[in-house]
Amino acid sequence: MLPETGPIKRCTLFISTFTKESRSNPVMTNTILEKGEEIAKVVLMCIGGVSPRTQIDVFADIFISLNAKYPAEFATWLKILSIPNFPTGLVNEQDKQLFMKSVLREKVNKRLVQDHIRKFGAKCRGLIEEHSTGVQQYIS
Repeated sequence: MLPETGPIKRCTLFISTFTKESRSNPVMTNTILEKGEEIAKVVLMCIGGVSPRTQIDVFADIFISLNAKYPAEFATWLKILSIPNFPTGLVNEQDKQLFMKSVLREKVNKRLVQDHIRKFGAKCRGLIEEHSTGVQQYIS
């Protein structure tokens, strides 16, 4: 488990601010281009279960900044979801594709990105059950 909310919020704020400012500095741009896939991978792992569920909303800032400043690269970095059982074995390819499309569509609406992250995180943790009718239900 990652540490409590305070350090997580400060780290995500640093990464998202660094990303937003990086296009004006070649060294910062190269850093994001070199480490962007790793950042996306770690954030997806946190959403998938490494971080407590109550703390995953803060990762929306990182996704929004990457999507706004590096849209083509971010779309490529999210393809890491095509790896089987990543971030967990509880989500199928259809869930992953829907999550990718939903996140890539939003470049500024933090609330919607947080909603997509919450739903995907719940599926990764086995907290959403899908019935044969296609209706999803949270498991208590």
